[in-house]
Amino acid sequence: MVSVRASDTLLQTFYDAALDPAAWPAAFRGLADALGSTMSGIVVRDADTAIAIGGAATDTDPETLRAYLEHFRWIDPIVPALVRTRPGGVHADHDLVERHAFERSEFFNDWARPHGHDHSLMVLLPPGAVMGAAPMVIATRRRGTADFDASDRATLTWATPHLARAVEMRRRLAPAPAATTATALALDRIAAGVIVVDAAGRLAWANRTGEALLHAGDGMALGHSGALRGATPAATAGLRRLVAVAASDPGESGALALERPASGRAALRVLVSPLSERAAAASDMDRALLPRTAAWVVIVIHDPEAAAASGTARFPEQRLRALHGLTAAETKVAVLLARGGGLPSVGATLGIAQATTRTHAARIFRKTGTSGQVELARLVEALSILRGDDPE
Repeated sequence: MVSVRASDTLLQTFYDAALDPAAWPAAFRGLADALGSTMSGIVVRDADTAIAIGGAATDTDPETLRAYLEHFRWIDPIVPALVRTRPGGVHADHDLVERHAFERSEFFNDWARPHGHDHSLMVLLPPGAVMGAAPMVIATRRRGTADFDASDRATLTWATPHLARAVEMRRRLAPAPAATTATALALDRIAAGVIVVDAAGRLAWANRTGEALLHAGDGMALGHSGALRGATPAATAGLRRLVAVAASDPGESGALALERPASGRAALRVLVSPLSERAAAASDMDRALLPRTAAWVVIVIHDPEAAAASGTARFPEQRLRALHGLTAAETKVAVLLARGGGLPSVGATLGIAQATTRTHAARIFRKTGTSGQVELARLVEALSILRGDDPE
């Protein structure tokens, strides 16, 4: 088995890959190192297609992998035996196909032996709802090396549930099919992070901002189980408690502030609300994003420092002018007032007299129908809900 430190590092690479598919090769290189194998990878195979997820074959050139996917997968005698096994069970090649028969096969002689793949260790992951086919994790060693032993089996057995969870998370975060593209694109336009989790706080889906927040890991991140965590044990406990309550009672919502001690930035403002099958049906979310099999919770995350950092602060100014008829000068004052600036500081920032600033403020409150800075701040925040940039 791998050491505690190595296992923590390996698990982090799995969940990094769930958020960023470009990290899959590193994840499987780490698994290959842990197993002492020359290659590890994941292949999804059904009756019609086979694909390698994330370019995960770490010691196989692209042509070798292409040859397997286009031809040799059809005559690989091990795969049909593997797909008949119980998902999660770890098997060596000789557990599934008698060694002498395997060495006489066309697959062994025309693909495995020429490319040096002799010993194999593999596991079938649970079939996924999105891809509709069972992924297989496979590790191989070259001819002339020792076969995989009980310790290697234990390592892959330990890694399997984490890999399964990471693959399922990536499936749910992957670009939406045609039927859900409009919904996904609409949610990607929301400036706040929108995250959907199950009752245990395990990630099911996130919009573009939510993915970025989780990937940054500042105040909220994914733990080794694939569940959300805060920056401290207390924050994690508070967040998961709100999720559990919302999942169990469709009438319960909650909120909390998640501190960011590592960066010292302002706390994330987090809203937690149930998204039961009934609620999902009412909002079409079940047809857009979710299976109809469990209780789900939606989490909305507002980063108070994000607008300035992302360069989207100009968009509330444009919207204020369009909706409320503010002049360019009034708009500049309005934005600074909404951010909490007093009249003297706003005037100093813009280089105008305090009397002029006061006159602008009076006109702003009248035109926007607000009674002071607090209401103005709420208005500006509401106008900032949609991103102004084009999601990539």
